[in-house]
Amino acid sequence: MEPAGQNTVRIDGDRIKSIRMEKGLTQLYLASWVGVTTETISRWENRKTPAIKRENAIRLAQALEVELDEILQKTGPADSQMDHPGKWHDKDSRAIKQDSCQQVEGARPRSGKRDDTVSAAAPPAPFPLRQVWPYLIGITLVLLAVTAGVSLVSKQQAKPEIEPDDIDIIRVLPASASPGAQIPVLLELDSFAPEKIAMVITEMIPPGTRTVSVAPPLKKQMPDQHILKWIVRLGEDETTLAYLLQIPERINGNETELHFHGKARIKTKTDSIERSVEGDSSINIARCYWADIDCNGRIDDGEILAAYDRYGSIKIFDKVLQEAENIWVQGGYQVDTETGRISIKENPYQEDSQKEPK
Repeated sequence: MEPAGQNTVRIDGDRIKSIRMEKGLTQLYLASWVGVTTETISRWENRKTPAIKRENAIRLAQALEVELDEILQKTGPADSQMDHPGKWHDKDSRAIKQDSCQQVEGARPRSGKRDDTVSAAAPPAPFPLRQVWPYLIGITLVLLAVTAGVSLVSKQQAKPEIEPDDIDIIRVLPASASPGAQIPVLLELDSFAPEKIAMVITEMIPPGTRTVSVAPPLKKQMPDQHILKWIVRLGEDETTLAYLLQIPERINGNETELHFHGKARIKTKTDSIERSVEGDSSINIARCYWADIDCNGRIDDGEILAAYDRYGSIKIFDKVLQEAENIWVQGGYQVDTETGRISIKENPYQEDSQKEPK
């Protein structure tokens, strides 16, 4: 083999092909980088062109990401002085590298030239993605895990905690009642909480009174302490608690009012909160029927409608509502001054209608 000239070097085609295949590069990639055709790259790899321009060899080594001497053909002593990379002039090498950086990326070789002497613009050095892709995958997985964690925390934070003001418990009492009477009492529940919640509702009735019937049934009752307890699941159970209360015939001392107290214990995810029962908290003891709002000894149309509107849907109140209706029909009632018991007056119009005409 004839020695190469001063501006050419002998390349090892088998070595070039081996490095290219090992790095997963194509002949088109090398051709674009060096500025020659793919046919030229094929001739170099198949040893059909053993000697090429030095500057092309430098660009080829840059494309393969190896040192120049790794692609040069091993020569004898006569050729070693021409082909050994130590014989490069540093000035020429720097000039070639600078020229390579200034050329436009992706340029193609000029047409009409089929040999390796064609010189064209070469793209900048390729970024070694194959070396960093494991790190990129790792970073991507970490980012996905962080994103999922942030999303989960955001959802948890977006779900507001239950506050006492989210629950309303309103007690409904008649304005007044006579000693010995039975009166209806309601506890109306409403929730603005974002989820179904359970609570224990405790109602403390006045001393001396007792429950006649309760709906829904109590979970716990302590008669000696006058305490009633329900467990309620808002969103599943009834939203109204009701009980019929018996007032004693004799009221202690000069007491003119009976007082009620109540509260709800609500368990949240982080704490337990308490909510007081609001609404009516006392009832006047007077010589009048519970449905007689103005306490005038009779029940008018507005009063009977108000009684049915408020208590009509509760089964345990059917008896006292029927009694109120009878008073409304008969026109009035009277109260025994000794016992405080209610008795219905006879309707004078009804008596007159039953008399036979003379």
